[in-house]
Amino acid sequence: MSFILGKYNIRDVIILAEEISDENYAKFSEKLYELERDSKRKTALIELCSPGGDAYSALAYASRIRNSRLDIVVYAAGLVASAAVLVLAYGDKRLMTKEAWVMVHEDSGKLKGDVRKLEKDAKHMRRMETQWCDLLEERTAFASENWKSLHQAETFMSAEDCLDARLIDEIV
Repeated sequence: MSFILGKYNIRDVIILAEEISDENYAKFSEKLYELERDSKRKTALIELCSPGGDAYSALAYASRIRNSRLDIVVYAAGLVASAAVLVLAYGDKRLMTKEAWVMVHEDSGKLKGDVRKLEKDAKHMRRMETQWCDLLEERTAFASENWKSLHQAETFMSAEDCLDARLIDEIV
């Protein structure tokens, strides 16, 4: 069965309409391995609609997509938020419906412990935020500082905004 999306005829679809988590990453990676096992397959589509989730899991998704032998088309619909934005950014081809939204924000977490632990954890969170902005800079037309400003402001981006930033390649 083929999936026609504009000019793209894609046979294989992975639906990622869930939280970005370690558990869901394991299922996602296994589905991708199944598609990669077939030597005839060249392209896979990830249909993405996610509220986000765990930042470390998002890094795993991004690495898995980057290292796939398949050309990965990411199709964003609905809301792609927080950790899911990195999944979108790592597609070889990135599409977004005109009705969809992307939301970016700074890393957040529940910090607890003594002052030293709080300071250590806050420093690591800042390092993660810098890493994310640098990764987005590599995959888009915006500099890391632009992403930092957008994250600090908790920004909702329309499809046009995402196209301007080159977070996506095409509005469908």
